[in-house]
Amino acid sequence: MSVLLIAPAVAWVSVWIAAPVRFSTATLVGIAVGGAAVFGVPVWFWAADHVSTRLSRRLLLGGAAGLGPPIVVLLSATLGLLWRDGIADVQQVFAQGAPIPGYGLLPWPAFAVFSVQCWCVGAVSGAVQWAIVHRRREPR
Repeated sequence: MSVLLIAPAVAWVSVWIAAPVRFSTATLVGIAVGGAAVFGVPVWFWAADHVSTRLSRRLLLGGAAGLGPPIVVLLSATLGLLWRDGIADVQQVFAQGAPIPGYGLLPWPAFAVFSVQCWCVGAVSGAVQWAIVHRRREPR
């Protein structure tokens, strides 16, 4: 379960490297914790079950897990708008930006940067997880 510690730590460090996209540091770390719990843990169990030990695979899996939160948030907002107001409202909102529940509209370029940040946090978390597992397997 170290991914639950790694992802938030990587997210916190990423805020120092690149300023967060319109979200507070606490929000980004919270997204990392939630994303690690919902997406990261199942991905690492899958990787362990399939004996996925290559760094490149862990980077891809981590990045995919990191993209889970932005995709799910966008899907949730889209389905909510579609259910409540119909396709015409969804098209109108999407012309302006990405709908984020509890936040409002995020311009598409900002949403793309946020998604890249999430992918990077997931990929780096995957690399850290790989390094921990790889180090444990080395003979001492």
